[in-house]
Amino acid sequence: ILATIASAVLVGIPSALFTQIFHTGFEASKTILPWMIPGVLAQSFSTLLAHYFAGKGKYRVNLYSSICGIGITILGLGISLPLWGIYGAASTASACYIGMLIFQLVAFLTQKK
Repeated sequence: ILATIASAVLVGIPSALFTQIFHTGFEASKTILPWMIPGVLAQSFSTLLAHYFAGKGKYRVNLYSSICGIGITILGLGISLPLWGIYGAASTASACYIGMLIFQLVAFLTQKK
């Protein structure tokens, strides 16, 4: 919930403010945020599940989730970075976190209770 609120606040900030605070090089920050926010929200929920699995002693789920994320990152950057530059990197980061979340959700929903 907090990540959603913080994301909404970030989207509402004018791009000129990013440049004023962080100086040059951050002009594109406002246009990149929509590509990154799905990943931020997925990572927020993924962190909850990671703590759950760690608490249950199911460390392999977190390990395999991280391996899944690395695979998505390597493939995604190899494909999207040359085509779309910084937007490809931002979408790959989101895809990585969404992939990790999906892996953890499947593990959570199919676990023996």
